Amino acid sequence: MKKPLAVWVVVLTNLFLIESAIAKEARRIVTKNEIVELFRSMKAELDPHNGPGAGECYFALKWGSTAIPKSEALKYLKLRISTDITPSSELSTPVEILGAAGFPGSLFCDERRLQADIETRYRQEFTAKPPSEVKPGQSCIDVGTEEVGFPILNNNHDRALVTYSDSADLYKQGEDGTISRVSSSGGSGILVYGKKNGTWSKIDFVELSNWDGPSCY
Repeated sequence: MKKPLAVWVVVLTNLFLIESAIAKEARRIVTKNEIVELFRSMKAELDPHNGPGAGECYFALKWGSTAIPKSEALKYLKLRISTDITPSSELSTPVEILGAAGFPGSLFCDERRLQADIETRYRQEFTAKPPSEVKPGQSCIDVGTEEVGFPILNNNHDRALVTYSDSADLYKQGEDGTISRVSSSGGSGILVYGKKNGTWSKIDFVELSNWDGPSCY
């Protein structure tokens, strides 16, 4: 018995949807693997211990929201767009991607844990000093933090732009013992990476902003 045409249309439509879903998942896996490899090559560049004031709590739990100017997208990725690009991803989180690239999970935290980390480091640093060297309202520590953006790749997947926004915040203890942020310095920019012979490497850097504040030293 032959099946009605309408049945075959439904069957073929379902097969098409299944194949499309499989293809989409395959592209997602490929893209994710490429991005993990990209961040693995950026490990030395983003290592928080290369800068001052970096503790265990360093990277934000969410992707950064620094926008990439459309002029830079055109220059480096050959993307012709009408507005600036704000990187975003529903595929993953920084913990998942950077963790797979070799960054320790302890480097990622939210604001609550960051504050606890700051207080712990503050106590450890100043309880080891003679009381005469620790003056309330003057003792301070520099705390480095950073947000990285989800990468934007060109159509050939051999050029990538990654935004970052970092800060070195100054924390002091007040007369009442409360530890709070009193100033901040830092900047934001774009790391430009290219892939040749299967290997990612940094080829340029674009500074977007820069601000200075007082330091402890």
